[in-house]
Amino acid sequence: MWKEWEQQAREDGFLREITAEGMQAAGLDMSRVDWEEIRLDRCRFMGCDFSGASFLRCRFFRCSFQECTFADSIWRQVQVSQSRAEGCDFRESRFSSSTIADSSLRYANLTGSAWGDCRLTACSLREAFLSRSSLKKILLEQVDLTGTELFQTSLRGIDLSGCDLGGIILSQDCHELQDARISPAQALDLVRLLGVELL
Repeated sequence: MWKEWEQQAREDGFLREITAEGMQAAGLDMSRVDWEEIRLDRCRFMGCDFSGASFLRCRFFRCSFQECTFADSIWRQVQVSQSRAEGCDFRESRFSSSTIADSSLRYANLTGSAWGDCRLTACSLREAFLSRSSLKKILLEQVDLTGTELFQTSLRGIDLSGCDLGGIILSQDCHELQDARISPAQALDLVRLLGVELL
């Protein structure tokens, strides 16, 4: 079925109002395809190309993406829950008015991405790359940022108090944390990034 939808998408440039459950696909070329009102449950994608694709009002539930690329993709009003996209390429992608919950983006490359009016809850971005990104009106709740690279990504005004910040990678002067909200316990850990020794 996915091969038929791939052919349709290559011809029309879009997919609309599709619901799929428990399906698998490998090696699909869905680059620069507009996805609208797509509902996927327990679907698995391996080595698929979604670069330059646009996702509007889509819902991904219990889905898995392995070695997939989403570079330069656009996500608007999308809901992602209980899904995995570990190690996937999201470079220069844009996310707006979207939610990601109980999902893993571990090792994902989100360099140069832009986020606006988004909410991430109980997610893992452990050892992901989020450098040179724009975070505007983003809510992070219980997000694991352990070892995440945040070089030149401003965290100004973002409440990080419920997140795990162990081993995050910042600039030498840690200017990315300026005006971010952190807990006292986090402050004790982060001060070590400045080379300060606590007595």
